[in-house]
Amino acid sequence: MDRRCTGKYELVTYDLTRLREINLMYMSELSTAQADAQKTIQKQEKNFNFDWSIKNMEGNNNQFRGILVFDIPYDNIWFA
Repeated sequence: MDRRCTGKYELVTYDLTRLREINLMYMSELSTAQADAQKTIQKQEKNFNFDWSIKNMEGNNNQFRGILVFDIPYDNIWFA
């Protein structure tokens, strides 16, 4: 810093303790807010009614083949 505009510069250090405290407080608040936001997003496991059937069933003594069909209403489908 050249305080007298004479071309002689001196190194000036500032006490940044207060700024550090503000940054730490901000980071703490941000972390708490993120944790609270994630608490609202919870995996919901709901049991729901659905119908099922087997179509085109074939088989022998060792093996069965068929198509298993699930009938699930759209409002019961949840993707995670």
